[in-house]
Amino acid sequence: MSKVKDLLVARRREIEAELGPLQAELEQIDAALSAIEPKTPTRKERRRTATKEKPRGTRTQREKAKRKRQPSIADQSRGLLEQNPQGLDTAEIARKLEESHGRKATMRTISTQLSALKRQGRLRQEGRLWRLPISKPEASDEEAEPARQET
Repeated sequence: MSKVKDLLVARRREIEAELGPLQAELEQIDAALSAIEPKTPTRKERRRTATKEKPRGTRTQREKAKRKRQPSIADQSRGLLEQNPQGLDTAEIARKLEESHGRKATMRTISTQLSALKRQGRLRQEGRLWRLPISKPEASDEEAEPARQET
């Protein structure tokens, strides 16, 4: 077994001796290549490669801008309540959103949006029903300004 080990160790030394000059030559080649090709590409090159290597399914800024934005759940809910002045509960709003707008949202999401509208004064809640706020008639200029007292 000792002879096999000695043969393997000897062969390894021979290969390492041959690799030494080759390693040095590889380092020289790498240095020459890096001198020819810049390590960091310019902005223009980065932009060009970024657009060429765009993964499937992603959109460019221009494509995103062209895409029509769907109204928010809050806006769509208000629209439904404008069409149904008698009021709707959260489950009815969810069902109608899916039917009319093809938008499936969880009850929690819709509830959160409706509560936010309520805090903003854009909706009111009566029991389980959500309704638009009662619009107050505009005050005339005379009523809006308090009477001036003469001193």
